[in-house]
Amino acid sequence: LSSLQTALGQDNSTTATTTPGGRLPSRGGEASDLLPENTTTATVVEEQQLQQQTELTETLVADLARQAAVEILSYYIAPASTFGWTINEDLMQEDIATLAQEGFITDPNDPTEISSVQSFLFIEDPSRYFMETNDVRRIDSSAVFGGSGFIVTPQGHIVTNAHVVAGADVSAERREEISSAMIDDAAFVLAQEDLNQISQLTGLNIDIDILSDLELANVLSALQLFYAARIEIDQQGLLQRIFVNGIAIPEPADPELPGLEARLIGGAATGLPFPGRDVGIIKVDITGQAGQNLPTLPLGGGISTLKTLDDIIIVGFPGAISDNPLFTEVTNPVAISAKVGGLYEILGIITPEGTGWTAIQIGTSLSGGISGGPALDRSGNVIGIATFGISDPETGGTIPGIGFLVPTDIIREFLATANIQPQESRFTVLYRDALVNFYAGNYEEARNILQELQGISPNNQDISNYISRATTIS
Repeated sequence: LSSLQTALGQDNSTTATTTPGGRLPSRGGEASDLLPENTTTATVVEEQQLQQQTELTETLVADLARQAAVEILSYYIAPASTFGWTINEDLMQEDIATLAQEGFITDPNDPTEISSVQSFLFIEDPSRYFMETNDVRRIDSSAVFGGSGFIVTPQGHIVTNAHVVAGADVSAERREEISSAMIDDAAFVLAQEDLNQISQLTGLNIDIDILSDLELANVLSALQLFYAARIEIDQQGLLQRIFVNGIAIPEPADPELPGLEARLIGGAATGLPFPGRDVGIIKVDITGQAGQNLPTLPLGGGISTLKTLDDIIIVGFPGAISDNPLFTEVTNPVAISAKVGGLYEILGIITPEGTGWTAIQIGTSLSGGISGGPALDRSGNVIGIATFGISDPETGGTIPGIGFLVPTDIIREFLATANIQPQESRFTVLYRDALVNFYAGNYEEARNILQELQGISPNNQDISNYISRATTIS
């Protein structure tokens, strides 16, 4: 964290409509420049629309979506302060005297025995002996909100959930959510520091190297609770920075940063977190050719086009995998297959905007980190973004097999407010063309297109893998 804060400036087969020769109609620029003789622009538009409605294999949909899906890390950092603590020696002596009177201490005059009992009492119930001091401790607190998103313009506009990227200024509830997360972080850091020097701080003979895991957890938890109740966050000094990672996203120039920096398209372009219309838009700025040809995903027709049990694929970066120490660092998105379950109205009486909206229910639960990830139909069009699940009121855990999406109807409204027009990139046209040819068995043609794509996205591992596979098979 310290290095990060320093870096942040603080201490299968498929069917597709193709033109003659197996190539899809347009490869960027003016469509008329790429048309076979006697082909009209109107024909191209018709073929593009037909292609967008053509059912694709799940593999092809997922591979196309992987390019435009991104991981989003929204960092919040602010100064924080709290009061320190010391041992309440008077209370400790009272407890020692009581134990001696009750016969639990063999020799009250034996300093070794008394020292051992004092250490035992503190380890058993640390909070009992904490006494607040007037010493002020200062720390840079931080919080990270992780999620997913997808690129909608070749220039790098990205759609995600508001609860992933919204700033503290959008609502009092959001400010409280961020502050709470920052307090938890600061309390943990301070508690860990104190635990490592607990003997010096208490004046007791406590060797943390011989304490059991349960004893260590007990002391650490008590310290965290002490600090969490007293930490104050300096809201005026709050800094937010957003970073993105993805298959087609270049590495940041500064290796200490957790991704390529993006900026929030604020104002009315950012919605309110659920139960609000939970949409946020960010923009990543990339220089050179790649910055004008980022992979994109098209938006579908909206909830009126959906049917119960339609197949969908969700692509994103679930935290249950990304943050799990059992796995290596997750740098690629995962794909999850699900079905549309139905449409449900979010009551206006509970929304911060005061107006209701329609959510898409799907037959899979959604874990943290995949929020904002695109949900696509079998034509590869985005129908919504993964947003929330349902909690069991008795256990507090997420009910399996139920998740909800914010539909593209709402996404389009926010994009229009920000004057952002979704647009298919030349990269995406080429990449879809290459994959359609690959799965149709046209390996040489696919390889030629993929090699052209390497000029746009030179370090793209998926492109390299497909070139290798096409070369081996052909």
